[in-house]
Amino acid sequence: MKKLTDLFEISSTEFRTKIKELGFTEKGSELTSGGDLKSDLLDIVSSLVAEWKTSNPNCPLNFTSGNDSFHKGIKTYVSRHTKGEALDVTLPSSCHSLFITLLNTYKSKYNGFSYIDEYTNPTAKATGGHFHMSYRSGAPEGGGKSGGKSGGGDTSTPASDTSTSNSATQTSKYSYQSSDVSKPNDEFTTSAENMNKGFITQATNALGLTKVESISIKEKKLLENIQKIKKLL
Repeated sequence: MKKLTDLFEISSTEFRTKIKELGFTEKGSELTSGGDLKSDLLDIVSSLVAEWKTSNPNCPLNFTSGNDSFHKGIKTYVSRHTKGEALDVTLPSSCHSLFITLLNTYKSKYNGFSYIDEYTNPTAKATGGHFHMSYRSGAPEGGGKSGGKSGGGDTSTPASDTSTSNSATQTSKYSYQSSDVSKPNDEFTTSAENMNKGFITQATNALGLTKVESISIKEKKLLENIQKIKKLL
């Protein structure tokens, strides 16, 4: 049986119908030429474009890319487009300032929504000016708790690591990133590293564990011995 929550999620087909009803356009079938778009991204963008139509009826939007075949063919990095988490849109230059204002409103409202002004800061793979919009709950492109960067290129995930954005992978290993939880033992190891000047390090040294990284392998034994030590204190 279909989940109740699914009944309220917008599909790629419904989104395509909505933008047509609003008088906006799509370049061919580029929104989904490589696969479907994520419903949570579409929910946010649907609200955004409806608000845009109401406040700026004479500024048409043209959606040029989504989960499309072009981004599927890029091998140097894994774009959020290929995950159905991003889409691109173009509009007249006279409307850019107002559109950025609206994008910033949504960036502040939704933790995980971000955009890149590729008219001003095009990426190496950009084929023309556009606004790149993306959404991943709690993990906006460019890092941070909300919004990410408004420029500087498509901060897509490197091909070698599909769990974090470039900005997140460049962050110090001692800094916790919510998007890093998918890495094996990362949450436990990072937490232990953050306490490397305290009791945990002393305990690991006493037990003959010379590297903090080894905690993740012997964590069960370590925790058992810590309990024994506490009873002796």
